[in-house]
Amino acid sequence: MSEHLTSTSVADLLEGRLSLREARSVVAHLLQGCEACAAALVPEPVAEDEYDGVIDLSFATARVRAREWSAAVRWLTFYIVGGRRCFSDFPRRKKRRLASWSLCEALLRLSFALRMDHPEEMVHFAEMAVEVASLVPWRPSEPRHLDQLRDLEARAWGELANAYRVADELALAKAALEQAYERYHVGTRTPLLLARLHDISASLFANQRRFADAYRSLEKSRALLLTAGDWHGAGRTLIKKGLYSAYNGHPAEGIQLLTEGLNELDLDRDPDLVYRSLHNVVFLTLETGDLEKAREYLGLLRRLAEVRAGRLDRLKLRWLEGRLAAGLGDLEAAARVFAQAKRAFERAGLFYHAAGAGLDLAAVWFRQGRTALVKGLVGELVAAFSRVQVEREAIGALLVLDKALAQDRATLELIEQASAALERLTGKRGGPQQARA
Repeated sequence: MSEHLTSTSVADLLEGRLSLREARSVVAHLLQGCEACAAALVPEPVAEDEYDGVIDLSFATARVRAREWSAAVRWLTFYIVGGRRCFSDFPRRKKRRLASWSLCEALLRLSFALRMDHPEEMVHFAEMAVEVASLVPWRPSEPRHLDQLRDLEARAWGELANAYRVADELALAKAALEQAYERYHVGTRTPLLLARLHDISASLFANQRRFADAYRSLEKSRALLLTAGDWHGAGRTLIKKGLYSAYNGHPAEGIQLLTEGLNELDLDRDPDLVYRSLHNVVFLTLETGDLEKAREYLGLLRRLAEVRAGRLDRLKLRWLEGRLAAGLGDLEAAARVFAQAKRAFERAGLFYHAAGAGLDLAAVWFRQGRTALVKGLVGELVAAFSRVQVEREAIGALLVLDKALAQDRATLELIEQASAALERLTGKRGGPQQARA
């Protein structure tokens, strides 16, 4: 983004008035901590007590609600462009004075906007939202307000669980989701909130390769959404079920479910989801071995990527190009793409994605007879897996491969088995993309 932000840019972002490309530009620019934008967006020095005073106003009228939202957006903008990343270190008294329903809502919307390109920042703002939700004051004079606050906490914890999942922090995601359900059951128990929690649960189950549980969660979510008349949301559950069918080794079934889901979607409501679903169709077509059709679809996806793809989407698209090149026998091109994807995923902090791209690179090098490079790469992956908490099956498959390489007994099948083990445990290959809405 070459231009500085206007005073309404952040409000437009948080209220959903920007296109996907505009939203990404605003987010990327905000995260640079631009001082010029800080001056423009916060034109006069304002004492923190003045912010607090506005945020602490009652919810008695719509006008006050609007002022609260404006104050939340204004403070959050100041927080971002001022380079502040220590909200949890604020004195508790100050955090209580800042806490409002509107600030929590703004944080959740900002976290959502970061989901495609900045998973670590997505987590950061979702964590802030959880803390803010716990501090919003209860108004005894308003019936059911306490139950509504529990709903807000449940929603914040659910979105934090999803953020952790996107960032490959699966244990933290599980713990956060348990907190979300606990608060849901003491809130208003609204069906749409439950549908969202089931949806997030399904995503986490899929990452854990618990597909039967993922399907059950999606069926529960779909039933609630259909009852509420949300056909788009119901279509999204079919998209995800198709995705998980692919993870579970049934690409043809996955393509069918994706197609059915696309037919139920409102194409204007979430064009980003449409893009990711088409990405998955390309991937699954590669899985079925129809390389010519995959190449045709990939050409269409490249054109859509120009207006729909975020940074991580483009990395995954590039990974697909590498898989097509490998399938067509262009091993030099495939090796270049996989190496680039591995480095890019590492820079983005996406450990499992980087490992998957690394194993694809190892397979290409093995086919080229470059076993010394394969040994070095697999040794690197073993060391990396040993430093973090991963499932025994993943590290075990890598250790078997590493030992076979050391004894000159490695085969392409062993490399593919290690790759398959990683895919089973994470559900995070370069192809099927989670419906991360």
